[in-house]
Amino acid sequence: MNEWDFTYNTHIFEADLEAKILLDTNSDVTLNVYNASGQVVCELLHGLKAAGAHSVKFEASDLASGVYFYKLQAGQNVQARKMILMK
Repeated sequence: MNEWDFTYNTHIFEADLEAKILLDTNSDVTLNVYNASGQVVCELLHGLKAAGAHSVKFEASDLASGVYFYKLQAGQNVQARKMILMK
């Protein structure tokens, strides 16, 4: 089973957010950001990524303040969490 770690500094952010993903094996990775209605507002990653550390920047300057969710899938592992954009 693929092991991975996904971290970002805080669930409340103002405009830009940098996330770090650590994969222990090569994995097909998808990272999307959704609005409160469940619509994809940004696709940050999609495709095969090599084992190791990866950094992803989410630029939300064109989005309205509010609640967003991210969903990260790496192989069979899935993680989803809430984020709050405050401008």
